[in-house]
Amino acid sequence: MRQSLFIYSFKYININSSSILLFFYCENNFFKFLYFFLDLELALSDKIGNRRRVNKMKKDVFKMLRNAERVDLHADYFKPAVDEMMRTRCLCFDVNNIRPDGDINSIFEEIFNDSMDTKRILTPFQLDFGNQTKLGKGVFINHSFVGSAAGGIIIDDDVQIAPKVTILTVNHDHYERNICICKTVHIKKGAWIGSESTILPGVTIGENAIVGAGSVVTKDVPDNCAVVGNPAKIIKKLD
Repeated sequence: MRQSLFIYSFKYININSSSILLFFYCENNFFKFLYFFLDLELALSDKIGNRRRVNKMKKDVFKMLRNAERVDLHADYFKPAVDEMMRTRCLCFDVNNIRPDGDINSIFEEIFNDSMDTKRILTPFQLDFGNQTKLGKGVFINHSFVGSAAGGIIIDDDVQIAPKVTILTVNHDHYERNICICKTVHIKKGAWIGSESTILPGVTIGENAIVGAGSVVTKDVPDNCAVVGNPAKIIKKLD
């Protein structure tokens, strides 16, 4: 039957600047020894710890926001989001302070990092995260649009958005207000959003759906349906 390990003695030595601890022990009446590179082990632990800290700093805050993860607005990893908000808001200021017949599309292309061919947006226009907003072909957005796009706004082809529409993707923890929890809003192909409507975080508007003027949309809207009210409810199914 195998005997348990019995430590007999130990000796601390130093070889080539690496600390080694030798353990002599008795097992089945034979003396053996174990050794540990203590400094090497500590060095490896430090490197692993540093790597973990670096990886933590390299969190993709934009992916976290789109994935509805808890995001600390005071954390170091949130800084790229602050930079993007400043970039987008400065560009919105620029586009809102030139004549409507000026070259506004070039500024919108910089906001979205995408071509504005077949798309049209009327100013004034307010957005905070250009890199979290995706516009399909043939999209029309009328004046006074407000987009809180941290969690991602996806607007598919041929969507029509009337004046003074607000799309929100951001929410906060009820008890820790510095914790941001976002959900993507997706408006599918051919939908029409009526004037002064508000779409709340996480909502998907179905294909060819209609949102009546002044509605507050809190839940998904099915394809080919018209909704109206606060909260918005289905009033008609389209043929």
